[in-house]
Amino acid sequence: MLADVSSILQAVDLGLLAAGTVCLVVFVAAVVLRRRWRDPLAGVAFSVGGPTAFGLAAAVLAYLALQIALGDVCTHGLPAAEIAQAGTSAWHRQQCGAMLGQLAASAFMLVLLRRGRPPAANPVPCSLARGVALGCGGFLALLPLVTVLWGMGVVLWKWLHPDQPLPVHPVLDALAASAWGHWGVLQLAAGAVLVAPLVEELLFRGVILQTAYRYWHLRWPAILASAVPFGLIHGQPQDMLPLIVMGVVLGYVRVRGGALWPCILVHMLFNARTIASALLAPDLLRAG
Repeated sequence: MLADVSSILQAVDLGLLAAGTVCLVVFVAAVVLRRRWRDPLAGVAFSVGGPTAFGLAAAVLAYLALQIALGDVCTHGLPAAEIAQAGTSAWHRQQCGAMLGQLAASAFMLVLLRRGRPPAANPVPCSLARGVALGCGGFLALLPLVTVLWGMGVVLWKWLHPDQPLPVHPVLDALAASAWGHWGVLQLAAGAVLVAPLVEELLFRGVILQTAYRYWHLRWPAILASAVPFGLIHGQPQDMLPLIVMGVVLGYVRVRGGALWPCILVHMLFNARTIASALLAPDLLRAG
């Protein structure tokens, strides 16, 4: 039964990759035909404003400190070795504290972004239909890019470290063997699909991108300023370049749509695909 589900998931994934490739080809063709290949965002209005450098520093500090502090509260008195072992009860408790810290940081960043909200560049807000189209289109276009770059990263890792296994994200290890059973899987899925997209988009495409644009008045450098740290914080070497590219795509969606929620949608869809693959076809993510 599981093999059948895995086969179905692989077929669906191939369909998504094919649709994403079509989206990329259409996007590139549109950019070339409109002679915007130098700047695909040419003519898109984006207002100056947002948090100050002090606000940015406060948001980053809140993002890091609240996760650490609440994680420590939830694991007080437990052995450090058990906390560090992915999938143990202590590790899950630490993840619960970190998730609470992320949600608290999200509330702080929402207030920060609201107070530093720039004047509207476009008097017409991003409609539901346009935002969903941007989110779904960005997700599909992202898949072939990330798949190719991740494959290149795997090949490079095996060439540089032929005797070492491919690094695996601790969440994937915990999904495979969780001391909390189904509740642990539910906790990790909620964290990856709901909490992480919210807090990371508020921080990177919200606070960091908007602050960089406030000072530089340049869209692509601001997008890169949010994309590079986004890729670097995720740890696994083979994932860094694909996630930097993902950050660029998310930054494009942010500027093009003029709203943050389509980026959250892209991120949620991407993480949901990863969690589904980890649960139903783990070999797809551990290949190599």
